[in-house]
Amino acid sequence: MQALMAGEFSIELLFDERADGRYLIHSPDVPGLRLAGPDLEALRADIEPVVKELLLQNSELAVESIRWVPSLDEVMKRFDRPAQEDKRATYLVRLSGAA
Repeated sequence: MQALMAGEFSIELLFDERADGRYLIHSPDVPGLRLAGPDLEALRADIEPVVKELLLQNSELAVESIRWVPSLDEVMKRFDRPAQEDKRATYLVRLSGAA
């Protein structure tokens, strides 16, 4: 596990592939975060701005940048694995530049 750098805090994001083929992204640390749909790439494009906006609106935290641990590319690669593998995963996301 990488150490937090100055000005960073961590949140947990949950990425799930449902039985119906839809994807769900949610978090116990980001109130209101619930992204769902059949297109993982579309969700990927939405996640960073949505997380930043929800943290600003709900927690008054202005986030400059997000450092993904593991990288968002690695998160997405896990969903390309064969169906028999468990694709449900929890990822630690590090956010920096909170005001």
